[in-house]
Parts: sequence; C-alpha cells; structure tokens
Amino acid sequence: MDALELVTVLEHAIDPFRIPIALGMYTGMREEEIVGLKWSDFSPDFRTVEIQRVYRRKRFATPKTASSLRTIEIPDELRKTLRGVDPSMSPQ
Repeated sequence: MDALELVTVLEHAIDPFRIPIALGMYTGMREEEIVGLKWSDFSPDFRTVEIQRVYRRKRFATPKTASSLRTIEIPDELRKTLRGVDPSMSPQ
C-alpha cells in the first residue's frame, strides 16, 4: 500500500476503528496486539508503545514468544493522531 492509499483508508475509517487501523498500518502490529493494548503501554510522549499482552480467544494473554514482547517506535503522524484521542495522556 502506498502513502496515498494509506491516507485514503484512514480518511474513510470511522471511529472507533480509525485508531486501531492506524496502529496496524503505521507500526505493523498484529490485531491481537492492538486489541491487547492499554493506555499505560504508551510512553507519556507517545514516542513508543510496549507490547506486553495480546487478546486471544476472548481473554488477555502473554504473547506466544519472548521476541513478541517488544517496544515499537511510533511515527510522528500517528503520534499526532494519538494525542488527539486522549488529551489527558498528552505531554504538557
């Protein structure tokens, strides 16, 4: 998917699906990782997100492999979007 297609998909995505779609597209995170996220997994400045759990088979669990426990850098464009979702989490 090129940059124009990415922008088009995100422009047409509706809430509450826009943020999970953006997380997957910008970071390559898997669906079960995105659903397993909590706000506390994001750094205060939204520069990184830590994968600590997944949501699989209707419950939260640890990822299958140790290498799946990781920190992912968040691109600038996605960081701006995340700051707009939960103002209490944005840096001052």
